[in-house]
Amino acid sequence: MTFFGTPDKITMASAWIAAGSLLLGCLALRLAYLKRAGVSLSAKAKLKGMMVIGVVVLLLGAGSAALRGRTTVSDDYSVYVPAGLQPAQKYPLVVLLSPGGDANQMIEHWKGVAERFKWILLASKRFHNGDSPLGVFNDVAALVRENRLKLPIDEKKIIASGISGGAMGSHMFVYEHPDLISGVIANTGMIDKEYATYPNYPRGKFVAFLASPTDFRYGDMQGDRRFLEGLGWKTEWIEFQGGHVLAPPSVYEQAAEWVSRQF
Repeated sequence: MTFFGTPDKITMASAWIAAGSLLLGCLALRLAYLKRAGVSLSAKAKLKGMMVIGVVVLLLGAGSAALRGRTTVSDDYSVYVPAGLQPAQKYPLVVLLSPGGDANQMIEHWKGVAERFKWILLASKRFHNGDSPLGVFNDVAALVRENRLKLPIDEKKIIASGISGGAMGSHMFVYEHPDLISGVIANTGMIDKEYATYPNYPRGKFVAFLASPTDFRYGDMQGDRRFLEGLGWKTEWIEFQGGHVLAPPSVYEQAAEWVSRQF
């Protein structure tokens, strides 16, 4: 698997768009000239004009597609790579956990943040409430450390995020791999009470809590905030309306802005 958006591809996309725009401009000028000159176009000439317009549309479409991000899917996870990444640079990675392994939902909800902040997304299909998550955590850690994804990931800027049980899993991921996960964005989910009793719980990381006052986990998340602040974590508390659901994209952007300042 290779990432999308290298300078060569971006340059090629820009060339397609420029060529298509130039061709369309020339055609428009030619038609305007003929109209002013009182020339009546034959059916054949009109057909040729339409063919040229079709070519222009294809060029512009190809260029636009090349400048968009790409989702790559496997049996175990989905990966979204935003457009415009440079191979000489490294970028943050967000590991996304859904309580039902709905990788597509997580990717779609996060795309706007990924494009704006140039964050790579990896959403697990194997993580499910009720199943041991340790295999998922270990496999994701190996993917990153061994660079199996062939992506320009900054290993110092990896966070875990999820909703409900996925948020709980994100907290677990930090505990199981504290050397890999820098922080958490927790959407209406709590820390597993057993994990909170472990004396070697990681210290000095960061977490953005996305909480809803009508969510049944609201009080638990307030307790998690006090617990983590006691361990030297930096915390951000962001509230939204709606209960036990994914926070709106604008809330995720607010969280991402804060997280970007913690790296």
